[in-house]
Amino acid sequence: MALHYLLDGYNITNRMDLFQGTSLQKSREKLIRYIRIKKPQGRNQVTIVFDGKKDVIDYPMNASPVQIVFTHNISADEHIIRLIEKSDNPKLVVAVSDDREIQERARLAGAQAVWVKDFFKPKRKGKIEKDKELSFDELQEIEKELIKRGKII
Repeated sequence: MALHYLLDGYNITNRMDLFQGTSLQKSREKLIRYIRIKKPQGRNQVTIVFDGKKDVIDYPMNASPVQIVFTHNISADEHIIRLIEKSDNPKLVVAVSDDREIQERARLAGAQAVWVKDFFKPKRKGKIEKDKELSFDELQEIEKELIKRGKII
């Protein structure tokens, strides 16, 4: 089952130098562009929640799987918690914020919560195999092969 990431927009733009801009609009645009291009959420759905009213922005507001929400009469924090509480399966919802209160309330509502730096940390692709423990017989076979090839004496 796919996860749904809820991003605390201004919390992220204020925490990470990568998204700093000359204006709130520029900062939002940098964040939205990054999410749409780099996809730190993988193939999962993501909703970026900003406080306030929508103003001019150069992107379609709800191009799946990225949705942009501007809250009007409530804070982005409160909107994120309401989305978690309305979710059919809060365990599949992940709040992304460095705000401890959001983290705490998200977990109390049954969702996951991650720090901003952890969400944006590069993910490894593919599975990494653990080192296999070789038996004594396998080690002897390798040694014989290396001797035969002249790699060891």
